[in-house]
Amino acid sequence: MPLFNKALYGQLAWFAMATIYNCLSLFSLTHSQTGYAGDQATTLSAMGAVIAFTTVTLIGLKGWLLAYRFLAPTVTVLLLLGGVLKHVIAGPTDYASQLAWVLAIAINLVGFAAFALGSWTALRDAPLAAVDQ
Repeated sequence: MPLFNKALYGQLAWFAMATIYNCLSLFSLTHSQTGYAGDQATTLSAMGAVIAFTTVTLIGLKGWLLAYRFLAPTVTVLLLLGGVLKHVIAGPTDYASQLAWVLAIAINLVGFAAFALGSWTALRDAPLAAVDQ
């Protein structure tokens, strides 16, 4: 399996992990008033970002590499800043538990790595003239 496809599957794995994390956080909010990484608005906003970022993965799966080559690096930077560094800077006191904090960072590190790999391989593997024909 080409490395690009592995990156896309890694992105889908990140999508599944991030979705489960956010859904469990919403479930926790409805039952104990404590979300894993903030209130309901924060969790819904995070879920919206997960869905938006996953559309880039779907673009890659469809083979629309020109669009993917532009969007995937953008997602990679956004995941690093908003998905990893944001949680690291906030520290564990802003989370339901230290485990919830570590999971938020770990899940987004998976997404960052998968999108970084996808960005790199999409740029490396095919010349622009051969894309989207």
